Amino acid sequence: MEKKLGAILGILAAAAVIFAGVSHGVPAGETLVRAAVAFAAGGLVGWLVFGKLGAALMREAAGSERKDSEGSGTENGERNG
Repeated sequence: MEKKLGAILGILAAAAVIFAGVSHGVPAGETLVRAAVAFAAGGLVGWLVFGKLGAALMREAAGSERKDSEGSGTENGERNG
């Protein structure tokens, strides 16, 4: 799944660069090189955000919040003291 999301983000980044290059009159060769770089960067960002690294960071963040709320003892109207 993370590979598909990374590929989609890469394709969208490349399409945006091609559109911007064509609309501003940038030469075709330079536009294609910029699109290739945008595709690679978009794919990398998509893989990092939605891939295994992003999932691990989300799990860690969710786990730390859950631990903080479990130990407070104030759920359901209970109060200390």
